[in-house]
Amino acid sequence: MTTPYADGNGPSIPMPELTLPALRQAVATVAPSRLPEFFDDLQKAFVRAGDEDSVVPIRMFYLLPAHPRPAARTGAASKPAHAD
Repeated sequence: MTTPYADGNGPSIPMPELTLPALRQAVATVAPSRLPEFFDDLQKAFVRAGDEDSVVPIRMFYLLPAHPRPAARTGAASKPAHAD
């Protein structure tokens, strides 16, 4: 997970390794209040992997931290400002 510098020229921390400890540390550094969400998403990925008998959900979990919730950002950006 990275966040832009105040001037928008680069990330505030380097991209972490794709390991659980490195990702956890990155979330704790950038957005400590989101650690519970991080662990909830991790748990969901493992449960889904077990249900599907596949490692794909776990791989997707590891790919998402660099680009958190792109669908949510896109959806919010596409709504008119005056829409309720």
